[in-house]
Amino acid sequence: YCKSLGVRTETVQVGWSIIVDSYVFGVRKNYSVVSVAIAALYLAIRMVNDPSPVPEAWWTHLDDDTDELVACCHALLS
Repeated sequence: YCKSLGVRTETVQVGWSIIVDSYVFGVRKNYSVVSVAIAALYLAIRMVNDPSPVPEAWWTHLDDDTDELVACCHALLS
């Protein structure tokens, strides 16, 4: 999916690091796998300031709950 969005390799690596951290710090057990993956990619795009032309609200194409994604992002950042 990252390839289809056109995000850079650096962004994908940061996203994977966030996912690994979600397992280490127990965030993963509170959210669906899909929510963690989407939140990790969203945060990675923002953290790296990826200039890729990512469509606005791209996560809605993956049919996930926006409220859960916001909560998951907050949990990953805390």
